[in-house]
Amino acid sequence: MKSFQEECATLESLQTFDPSAFEGDENVPQRLCNLVLALALIYNDCKNTTYAALLLKDCKPAGKPKINAVWGTWAGTDWHLFRLMISAVHELFILIQDHQDVLTHEFLVKVVKQLHPTSRKSWESLTAAASGATPKDDFGRMLLRIRNQMVFHYDPKGIFAGFKRHFLIPTRLQDRAFISRGLSMGASRFYFADAAVEGYFREMVGQGEVGHLSVKIRDVVESLNFALLGLVDRFIQQRGFAYRNM
Repeated sequence: MKSFQEECATLESLQTFDPSAFEGDENVPQRLCNLVLALALIYNDCKNTTYAALLLKDCKPAGKPKINAVWGTWAGTDWHLFRLMISAVHELFILIQDHQDVLTHEFLVKVVKQLHPTSRKSWESLTAAASGATPKDDFGRMLLRIRNQMVFHYDPKGIFAGFKRHFLIPTRLQDRAFISRGLSMGASRFYFADAAVEGYFREMVGQGEVGHLSVKIRDVVESLNFALLGLVDRFIQQRGFAYRNM
């Protein structure tokens, strides 16, 4: 696993461009500029979450899972990153849904046509899933499933349902809830809350599907981010603003 410094060393050299690229004019509406700027932020958020997941994977405790603080913290953090990825994709859906009026704008259409074929296909699958259209491939079907089934909010009833599924069903009544009680954030953790959200997701998508989806969501995020990378970059260039080396 690369260190943080090694990860940053893979970044290309800094370049600059005129920030007016995201200011609308008579040819490009401000609403379209706003959309692409928000897509750039989602790209960064997905990149950060993906890197955090890689770091966590490298920290996975050795051997089979055990009931202890190390395994409990690792599993809870892994579930949190999974939820962050789900949330980012959902925010992307909402953003696309709220900007349907500019998706067919001639300027954006030109930008999309310039994308790498793989990126363009991912973008088209994203916009189709956001609108609820019938998907044409496995990637589109996965996007639609995330859109329709895998919504996470801090819903007290849903969280309790997950808690009940994990602890209070007849076959689990002998199980105990775990906690680390300290006087600081570093010394404390509510492992039972992590278990509740795990139960919540298993209830939502099916007992045998969670592991499969936790792997698939990383592939989905990577594919979507490749599309966003190309779209934001091409948008800036299509607006006629040149990049300059530092």
